[in-house]
Amino acid sequence: MIRVVLDTNVLVSALLFEKGRLAWIRHCWQNGRITPVMAEPTVNDQIFLDLAIGAGVQALVSGDRDLLDLADIISVPKILEPEVFRQWLEQPSSPGAAQSGEDPPMS
Repeated sequence: MIRVVLDTNVLVSALLFEKGRLAWIRHCWQNGRITPVMAEPTVNDQIFLDLAIGAGVQALVSGDRDLLDLADIISVPKILEPEVFRQWLEQPSSPGAAQSGEDPPMS
């Protein structure tokens, strides 16, 4: 028996699509040839938080409630909804403050 880690897409495809290209994985699991090793789920969109912290950005902009709920716990980076981020950018003290009343670039 071989222990393996299956990412979410592989696992879902193997389990849902009986005749799909990854159905063989389900059969190997059912026959005892492999044992999937699962990790405890993390906060949704954890990768964005990891990237923001790793890259040292000042803000993470998201509409995801799981990320936004972390704003009270994590101070750097700032975790902001898009409209709050826009307001933050327009403050004279922010690093990206708009000049001459122009909207800040949002790309």
